[in-house]
Amino acid sequence: MRTRRALLVLLGVAACAPLAAQSSRITVPAVASIVGASPFFSDVRVFNTSYTSNAAVTATYRCFIGACPATAPAIFSLSPRESRAFDDMVVSAFAAPNSAGGVEFDVAAPATASDVVVTSRLYSTAPTPTVGMFIPGVTASAAHRYAVLTQIANGGSGAGFRSNVGAFNPEDSAATAVFAVYWEDHWVGEVERTIPPHSGVQINDIFGPNGIDHALLETSDSVVTVQTDGPAIFGYAAVIDNATTDPIFVAGAADVAPVLSVGGSFSTRVSLVPGQNTCGNVTVQDNPTTVVQVPGAHALTLTHAGITYGGTVADDGTFAMQPQNVGGNFTITINGQFTPQGFTATVRVDQAAPACFYLVDWVGLKDVGANFFP
Repeated sequence: MRTRRALLVLLGVAACAPLAAQSSRITVPAVASIVGASPFFSDVRVFNTSYTSNAAVTATYRCFIGACPATAPAIFSLSPRESRAFDDMVVSAFAAPNSAGGVEFDVAAPATASDVVVTSRLYSTAPTPTVGMFIPGVTASAAHRYAVLTQIANGGSGAGFRSNVGAFNPEDSAATAVFAVYWEDHWVGEVERTIPPHSGVQINDIFGPNGIDHALLETSDSVVTVQTDGPAIFGYAAVIDNATTDPIFVAGAADVAPVLSVGGSFSTRVSLVPGQNTCGNVTVQDNPTTVVQVPGAHALTLTHAGITYGGTVADDGTFAMQPQNVGGNFTITINGQFTPQGFTATVRVDQAAPACFYLVDWVGLKDVGANFFP
């Protein structure tokens, strides 16, 4: 289960970069110059939209994949309406072959980021040259604490698609990001990564060994949510055709903050806890469990085997039900933990006469949808 961060997405609240710095910066979150079985390169274009003023630009390479050698910024000036081309920018501007990362373009006053347009095409040259994917330069307004990546696809190692997901942290403080995969309305799994300041992470093949390791799942309707512990980040995905290596770029769209939501029906397996039974011959059986909880509320009711319990649930999914007297001779106490896909609970049954007790494990799997936590 995802640990509560009081991910993403991508989740102490970090100080934001000064407003002046944010308003004068454009970020391309993903650039590459990789030579190998699937080579990828980035051609970048920078354009000064002003008709009257020069724009002084400092481009800083923020490498986070590969050897990442020390690099000097690329400093240049654009005349009014001038465009500058940087083919294979990672090598031509920063001399950092076989690496990948992001580039931050700082525009000097009096010009601001609104005066400059930055675009990029990241493409492969094998097995055949590809059209590649268009990656726009973005400003701080495109960074989100909560984002969603759609069009996520998976086809295993053969024909079909694979999806890489990533994020770039534009802030001066580290961010913890959680990439959670949902298929239809079910939570499939999640990956948590720490992103250093002005750096990024990329999870190649989110369904493979580097991600949730769920390569056989059909995922044509999947989404990935990105949640962070405070700093807003640029989330993205690259969905790649396995046959041609042609990719598409998916920019993180603004999502909303999750609310506590654990209501629903759960298929529940029941078993005695070994060594925790003083009552002798006890028989238990599986039964469905129904949880009623208003989204956002901390009160809930739980019905199992015809008995309804009242209790509370915390934002992290831990819950406790009030002890319930049954038949005048038994007291049942339930404590548990909701997860994105269900719940676990330990149930204690105390018998008054003759005095004895036993413990039961419940494992519930949500029949429809997923549980959510703030």
